Amino acid sequence: MDLMNRDVGAGYTKGRALLILNPIAGMAKSRAVDRLIKTLSEAPRTLTVLRTEKAGDARRAAAEAPEDTAVVIVAGGDGTINEVICGMRSLEIPLGIIPFGTGNLLAGEFKIPHNIEKACRLIQEGRWRRVDLGWTERGSFLAVAGAGFDAAVVHRFARLRRGNVNFASYLQPIVETMVSYPFPRITVELDGHTVTDGATAVVVANTRRYGGPFVLTPGAKPDDGLLDVCLFDSANAGVYSAHMAATLLQSGQKLPGMWVFQAKSVRCSSEKPVPVQLDGDPRGHLPITFEIRPSAVKLVAP
Repeated sequence: MDLMNRDVGAGYTKGRALLILNPIAGMAKSRAVDRLIKTLSEAPRTLTVLRTEKAGDARRAAAEAPEDTAVVIVAGGDGTINEVICGMRSLEIPLGIIPFGTGNLLAGEFKIPHNIEKACRLIQEGRWRRVDLGWTERGSFLAVAGAGFDAAVVHRFARLRRGNVNFASYLQPIVETMVSYPFPRITVELDGHTVTDGATAVVVANTRRYGGPFVLTPGAKPDDGLLDVCLFDSANAGVYSAHMAATLLQSGQKLPGMWVFQAKSVRCSSEKPVPVQLDGDPRGHLPITFEIRPSAVKLVAP
């Protein structure tokens, strides 16, 4: 990590703002970064800025936040936000988001402005709301986790990623996964009861948005104490893609081979290797248990 611009601004009595900046996020252009730091520095508070250099830096920065940190601000994408949440010593510290990522799923879900000055204004006003947190033994997620095809794409993308990315960067891993993924069967237990042993993909959501324009779980609420679980049973990449395309019309729930449930705990297992993702980052393979921790995060949002 590169520590820069320590103690920018005119400190204030209730602590500092810690800005964790991912410089390779999709929208982290040098001019945008300069605008962000300038805007945050105008607030009557002490600002510490940390630039990440590699995976894990954001988590370590959050874990090592100064004792007087009053707000943690993440300038990056959903994966960087995920790292920060997993690293924070206390989730009682409000979390602010500057949407510098490619998809910015969380910013879209919580109506956080993409305009830098407007997003900063929310943080400077000290407005926040409590939202639920998805939890696993391998880390947390604020938006969406998954096992199966989508996680396989995430794993492949992580191996291929080089520098700044955009939506086109996902094309190669998606096509390669469609050609090669074997769709192993997944056993799914909801709140201790087995609902199927034939799922081929599982999406566990705390939010409506799955990514970009896709809405897989239209009834999901980030503060209802429940996870929305979308199950697929197709072992055909073309059919799976058709399901995803149908969500653009928000008609996916009407298609055969796709079901949505709600639960507080989701246990997924398989006899064969099945990849897992949390908020768009690879997190190993099944088995895993997803759980909900109600009202765990103070999120700066309208």
